[in-house]
Amino acid sequence: MPPTPEHDALAAANEPERPTETLSRFYDWLGEQGYTLAQYGAPRQRHVQCPTCRGRRFDPTGLTAREQQLLSRGLLRDDDRAPCPECDGSGARWVDVIDEDSLAAAPVGPSRLIAEFMGVDEDKLNDEKRAILDALQERTP
Repeated sequence: MPPTPEHDALAAANEPERPTETLSRFYDWLGEQGYTLAQYGAPRQRHVQCPTCRGRRFDPTGLTAREQQLLSRGLLRDDDRAPCPECDGSGARWVDVIDEDSLAAAPVGPSRLIAEFMGVDEDKLNDEKRAILDALQERTP
């Protein structure tokens, strides 16, 4: 029978092991390979041109073709028109944006990451451990 080192390694990987140990080993492996876990932060506010009025401060949808032509040439007065309902006449609006600038290394260790994945509150878990230790110390004379 020929040697099968890859099949042997795969079979060893499938041997029963606690899931937390597997996840911890995987987390360590990611670090060894140079991978960094990252997550998106809070959205940033960006000031963008109003899509309705395109910065003109009034709603141009009610203009005739001739008025739009005059407007594009800068020959139409726009100071006497009703303000754009989308931006209230400012010509721009603030929007929430999540972009590549929002991406940062996740400051979380393997135990907290695994606890979050498994739906366990690590802080409450530590409180329970302290309570158990306190109870054991009270029993010991």
